[in-house]
Amino acid sequence: YHSLVMDEMEKRGYQVSVEWRDKNYRGKIAEKYADLEEVAVDTPIYKEHNYEYLLECIENLKKKGIHFTL
Repeated sequence: YHSLVMDEMEKRGYQVSVEWRDKNYRGKIAEKYADLEEVAVDTPIYKEHNYEYLLECIENLKKKGIHFTL
């Protein structure tokens, strides 16, 4: 997901720093992970990320001119 967000940012003209492409990078202050394992999840990580939240996010994106279908 993180890579998809960066790809979209670059499509929109943002210049993403190369260090963010490293899956273990956590920013300038936090220590990087040794080897972050990729884990597939089938439920939202945060309990508030439910269907209502999804609809709210989609509406917010529409207001910003971003339209898509699921």
